[in-house]
Amino acid sequence: MSFRTKDKLQRYEKVRYATNNLIDQPGNGESQKKKSYKFTIKDRSDFYDFFKGYFEVTVELQKKADGSGYAAADRISIINGSHSLIKRMTIKSSGKVVYVTDNIHRITNVKNLLEYSNDFSRSVAKKSFWYLDTENSTANTNSGFEARRILTQANQNNGGGGAKSINMIIPLNRYSFFNELGDKMLPPMQLEFEIDLNDDNELIHMANGTDPGRVVVKNFYLWVPKMIPKDSEYSEYVKDFLKPVKWTYMKDTYIQSFATRTVKNAFQISPAIDKVRHVFFYLQRNDPPNDDESERTPYIFDTFKLNSANNNSSLASCRLEYGKNTFYPEIEYDADSKMIIFDDLMSYAFRNDDMNTGTQLNPHNFSSIYGLVYFNLTYQKEAPTRDPKELVLNYRLNVAPAANVTAHAIVFYEDELIVNKVGNELMIA
Repeated sequence: MSFRTKDKLQRYEKVRYATNNLIDQPGNGESQKKKSYKFTIKDRSDFYDFFKGYFEVTVELQKKADGSGYAAADRISIINGSHSLIKRMTIKSSGKVVYVTDNIHRITNVKNLLEYSNDFSRSVAKKSFWYLDTENSTANTNSGFEARRILTQANQNNGGGGAKSINMIIPLNRYSFFNELGDKMLPPMQLEFEIDLNDDNELIHMANGTDPGRVVVKNFYLWVPKMIPKDSEYSEYVKDFLKPVKWTYMKDTYIQSFATRTVKNAFQISPAIDKVRHVFFYLQRNDPPNDDESERTPYIFDTFKLNSANNNSSLASCRLEYGKNTFYPEIEYDADSKMIIFDDLMSYAFRNDDMNTGTQLNPHNFSSIYGLVYFNLTYQKEAPTRDPKELVLNYRLNVAPAANVTAHAIVFYEDELIVNKVGNELMIA
């Protein structure tokens, strides 16, 4: 059913929800509380278009000591993307958890990096504070950092006039649960959001010697379009929810390995997981200053340059094992054929055959700062049972790195959502 069209609806307007709890403003020398921001939609009689919903957030980058802003000469800003604010999200319906994910900012960053076209990233995505880093530095040659720095510095270039307020949007459809609602709608039901924000040291990208900063949320709202069907169409909206409704949606998880300098590694991503469809993998070094998140962005990947001074240590090969003796790809990735890895990465968002739009990635920034490896598990042999299977990444470096290295994996896997009518209420089973 096409449920958003004007021939079906008499009203389609966004409604705004504030957080259930007050947003505290920190005093001098303090950081803002980052845990347990809650939104509740109690309306069980109306229809909402969650695919088109978003969070509206207003933030300020302040000096922690006194809440003042930073001068133009200070090399400090917030890391890329409004989604970076949110670390953990839990969605509940009538007390039942239907979606929970941690380190969601890292997951969403990879999705945005691959799914945003070049044109979209240069225009519409700016409403979400999307200014892609062009190098791993806080220099003015990093055009993404420089754009964010200008936006987040004080109202006056000398640091006076107070911290500048930045208003931005976090679309709900960047999160996998809501992304599946592009052609579906949730039935009328109570929905609760519980959100933890990232700590300041994860959000701030700064040069050495800058006064410690904090990211302070001034306003935090949830906006969702409310749909009021025409009287003649109301029964069409209701009838599909009078019987059990089931659909498949994608869940996500992020896993980080222990730090190591070992050349040959087996990284157990999960001991038991079912219906895996997409896996991403990258490496990050942990040598100073890179082990201090306030001095680098977590979105720079060092997969092909594990020593900061040179590139004599890098990923040499890798392969994913899912279950017993089932490998992706069948012939392991060899970094000497780096363009094969890049070509497969482009296939995730169907960029290889789309000649009408551009991608944000290219062989240069893929090799230098966005070294992602993609494993496509959408093609799988049918099995009589769907037992969870072990997921292990085997990877090898060409030589041992000079400092510890951490492996990161992002996994997308399928799950089912079932809505049943229990008494007079619709509930997720």
